[in-house]
Amino acid sequence: MESRTRKTQDRRQQSHELILQKAAEALKTHGAEGLSVAGVMKQAGLTHGGFYAHFESKEKLIEEVIAWSAQNSAKSMKAFIEQQVECKACSHGEALLDYYLNDAHVENRDQGCITAALLGEAPRYAPATVAESNSGLDSMRATIKWALKKNGSHDKTELVLAALVGGLQIARLAHAADRKHKLSELRKIILGLICQ
Repeated sequence: MESRTRKTQDRRQQSHELILQKAAEALKTHGAEGLSVAGVMKQAGLTHGGFYAHFESKEKLIEEVIAWSAQNSAKSMKAFIEQQVECKACSHGEALLDYYLNDAHVENRDQGCITAALLGEAPRYAPATVAESNSGLDSMRATIKWALKKNGSHDKTELVLAALVGGLQIARLAHAADRKHKLSELRKIILGLICQ
């Protein structure tokens, strides 16, 4: 009996994670207004009615997606930076730029940073969702602050955060033929900021 209960809990947790993943992709691509619960559930291979076993509303889903995405991004950013510093013998600042300002991040919005995807529309969200957005920013701030400290840089967390998120948006807006050049230019500028 206990084994069956455990399997049910594991399946429920797997379904919950899958819903969060698919909702994050939809949210990053289409924003909150364009996120469809039915579409997310279809992408997850689950029934629309099953949604309410996991979330009480679309707003609660969005809140949890923002928190979940931000936590995952912060963890993967820190792990990537540590690995790059160890393997490539580059600085923490260079590794931070390698993680955040790269071709894949520019091209694959649905797999990218939730902060960059939602920053323009977040002020229109419900207060609890705005709070989660701020919490997500705090996770990113903490990782940037850690990387800057390891880099020996003075604390320029807010400046670097703004430069990374803004730089990503600028690179995404560049014409396809100019993107690589724009990305390279932005990386040099931001690395200069980090190393000052």
